[in-house]
Amino acid sequence: MISIHKTLLSGSPEGIRQQVEKLARHLGHRDYLPGTWLRELAVDLASHDDLSVSVVTYEGKSQGLEVVLMGAPHCDGIMIDHNKTGDQCQLTLERWVWLNDEPAVVNAVSLIRSVLNASARVIEPRA
Repeated sequence: MISIHKTLLSGSPEGIRQQVEKLARHLGHRDYLPGTWLRELAVDLASHDDLSVSVVTYEGKSQGLEVVLMGAPHCDGIMIDHNKTGDQCQLTLERWVWLNDEPAVVNAVSLIRSVLNASARVIEPRA
């Protein structure tokens, strides 16, 4: 069985930064450095009053984030992990989006486009 520890982040941005650094101190070099940008993401996400952000530590060896919308605690959170080099994150979510009228369809299209655009990397043409 895998041991999982979840720590809710709270406080000022600097306090949250200190909190995530303290939680990451015990990680090995191979896990600490790639998690740098994930920790920055945690600080930024936790600065939004409508989000609840937790650091999830697996077996004391790796970390991810769980983000929940405060106004919809009944919805599952989004789990965020990073790749081996730490320059990309993976969002794990399962969402049901309403399609019961025209505004709902417009909302679904907006959500789908936003996710696709956020995950696309624009490559600049060579001069």
